[in-house]
Amino acid sequence: MGRYRPPSSDPRRDPFNATHPLGARARKISSGILVVRFALPFHIYCLGCNTHLAQGRRFNAEKSHVDDYLSIKIYAFRCKCPCGAWIEIRTDPQHACYVVHAGARKQIQDWDPLQHGGHAIYDTEAKKDEGDAFAKVQGEEELKRKKRKWEQRVGELEEQQQKWKDPYTVNANLRRGFRSEKHATTVQMQKDCETRDAIGWNHDRLLLPTSPETDAKDRLAWRANRKPNTCVETASPAQRLKNTILANSRRKADAQKSSRK
Repeated sequence: MGRYRPPSSDPRRDPFNATHPLGARARKISSGILVVRFALPFHIYCLGCNTHLAQGRRFNAEKSHVDDYLSIKIYAFRCKCPCGAWIEIRTDPQHACYVVHAGARKQIQDWDPLQHGGHAIYDTEAKKDEGDAFAKVQGEEELKRKKRKWEQRVGELEEQQQKWKDPYTVNANLRRGFRSEKHATTVQMQKDCETRDAIGWNHDRLLLPTSPETDAKDRLAWRANRKPNTCVETASPAQRLKNTILANSRRKADAQKSSRK
């Protein structure tokens, strides 16, 4: 607003409206070329400088439609090596892979996926030894061995899954265990408070846990020595707060009982 537009101005010829939505990436769109970010699908060697370019390395590549395989388009990705040489990689719909068209050579890796627990990939020219009976029997035995291993693993997974077949029962068992543990903890805290009140200790002291094996021995030692420091230790702030809350609750309950009487 507030700008003068002469009668000869045409918004369709405005440079702002004439730009492509992709910007500089579409500077060659009239020739069918679009600049994209392309990652190398495999390891290659540049023919210009003989430098190794690792798989996954990214380049600004010129993507263009060069041919068709049946109804599938074949695209070419043309990128420049750091040395300045051009490398062109094309899609191969027939074999579902990429091929180096010009400017580089693919690195040959002697690695068999079948020997490492994998599966053959893009092995369209594999030869079958139908005439070798021993190889056929050996292959069948290998398949049977793998089948038994897979069935055992599937059985283990199904058995593990059966444990969580009924979520309600599992949840009920867990909550029942939590309630029992909470009740036992509350009872033990009440006993500790009664013990402290009986011997005149404050609630900042934490009693050591006892066991049936050492209970009689601890009682004899306490009666003989009468030393509180030998069986207590300073409680943590959280434990002191818990003991204080429990002691206040007990005092309040005792006060209510006495008032009712």
